[in-house]
Order: sequence, then structure tokens, then C-alpha cells
Amino acid sequence: EMWQHPFVEVFKLVNIGEWRVAQKEGDVTECLDRVTGKRVFRIAGAVSAANSIQIPRAKSQLKTLGLTGKYLYIQMHSPPSKLFSQHYEFVLKNAKTKSEEVMRVSLSNIFKETKATSAGIQVALHLSEKW
Repeated sequence: EMWQHPFVEVFKLVNIGEWRVAQKEGDVTECLDRVTGKRVFRIAGAVSAANSIQIPRAKSQLKTLGLTGKYLYIQMHSPPSKLFSQHYEFVLKNAKTKSEEVMRVSLSNIFKETKATSAGIQVALHLSEKW
């Protein structure tokens, strides 16, 4: 588990360019961002639910990434006029009972406010024009 600290670059971990562990749906293209100079994935399309990247892919032998870090750092850009949603599923281990529970964290500009649901947490995320 020490190999994960201080951070893990998930796209490098799964070698996303080969798409063996990751899955892309719809209009997903790899390009170089002019502002940051970094490789990015542009997810577009008229229906946001039909355009996505899933890691690990649904039919992969890898069912979890096995990450143990305390923090998740996400860098994304979306024009204010476009709708977006991101979903992250975390397996949480209860230290006392040793049981595992799945918690879903959804980030979207569709939500009007942040709230907890029976399935997880919905976070209202309204981005600026800049990175």
C-alpha cells in the first residue's frame, strides 16, 4: 500500500490509453489541453448519460482499484452552459465490525443543493470558467 503514497495517478495506473481496464462510451476523445499542457479526455455528446469513462470497466477481472488514500483530487473543466455528472463509488470498511459498505458520491451541476440520500451523497458543483 505504500506505493500509493503520496498519490496515485489513476489514468497511468490503469494505462487508460489501451482501454483494457477502463471503458469508454460515446463521444470520448483524448487531446492535449492548451492551458495546462496535460493530456485530457474530452467527454461530449448531446446526452451526458450516454458519454462516459468507467474505471474499472464493467466486464474487467479487476473489480476495484484497491486504492487506500485519504483524499481524492479531481481536476476537471466544464463550460457553465453544459450539464455534467460524475459518480465515484467507495468501499468503506467498518473498523469495528469489519463489514464493507459502498458509498456513492455524485458531483453534478444538475443538483441545486448538496444532500445525503440512501445511496450516498449528491454534491452540487458549479464550476468557474477557468481550470
